[in-house]
Amino acid sequence: MTSGQISWIVLCSGSIDAGILGLVGVDRLAIVPAVGLHLALVAVFAVIVFAAAEGTPMPTLATVNLAAMGPFGSLATVVQIVAMNRQHTVGKANGLDLVEDVQDDDIATRLYEKIVQNRAYRGGALPKSFQSVMAYGTVPERQAVLAEIVRSDREYPEDLVASGLKSRDIAVRASAAAVHARLRERRRALEARR
Repeated sequence: MTSGQISWIVLCSGSIDAGILGLVGVDRLAIVPAVGLHLALVAVFAVIVFAAAEGTPMPTLATVNLAAMGPFGSLATVVQIVAMNRQHTVGKANGLDLVEDVQDDDIATRLYEKIVQNRAYRGGALPKSFQSVMAYGTVPERQAVLAEIVRSDREYPEDLVASGLKSRDIAVRASAAAVHARLRERRRALEARR
């Protein structure tokens, strides 16, 4: 089952729990039966989610959130699912195999090592305008431009690397720093030969 489907189950359970809470709020349902309905909902939710997302920490997280915080726990779970998926997607886009609890510094270090060893480039069509990609492109696109600059024997405008060094994204800054260091090494080697 996908995380999107699990998110829908979480939101539906949260909506039902919000309905129970609403009935208590307008004095249509007493507290004791409301707690019983809440616990029954949590039990049914746990059975469905544990069967659907076996092998991940998400079922435990979602069940505890729903049990402890009711409908607000469902919203918290959806936010956590989105955050986990985003972290996983960013890691895969950078060509890194993320392990749980990997720190950003570790990701940046591994990415730097891949760039220095020329292993971070992904084949395919290169962007037409490196300037626009560095200004508006995604992280993988900007890294592809920087990788092409390192791999190529051509001279590229220095502002391409400079814009990468000023990027908000740590992965792009790390890539640009590696490219800058490599280009500086090349220049020194050329000057030494002259």
